[in-house]
Amino acid sequence: MRVCFIPKGDILESIKDNPQFSLNLIKNISLQLSSANTAISQMAQKPVKDRLAETLLSLEEIFGVDNEDCIDVILTREEIANTIGTATESAIRLLSNLKKDHVIDLLGKKIKILNKNALKNISEGY
Repeated sequence: MRVCFIPKGDILESIKDNPQFSLNLIKNISLQLSSANTAISQMAQKPVKDRLAETLLSLEEIFGVDNEDCIDVILTREEIANTIGTATESAIRLLSNLKKDHVIDLLGKKIKILNKNALKNISEGY
């Protein structure tokens, strides 16, 4: 990871003096806002099971898989529940149901996606 600090004055000066920089900055912020808006809308409208499936697919895409083909990030059941906007008990029950249906496997706190197509279908409401 690389952390950079750019003084506020330098950014404001670049915005004033460089129209292309300003345009690119506005485009970037607009894309991020659109993405956040879509995520919030989906969170409010999708059933919890669909949100869980989408979250698991997203976690695998972002973090990849480890040497056991598990999603390469460890989240507590509470963190998963908070991410999908439900109670911890509901998240645990949904994960158990997905395991019972052989869509995922649970190896302690690790999650392994066994049937990505089934998970995609669930995330799309099928």
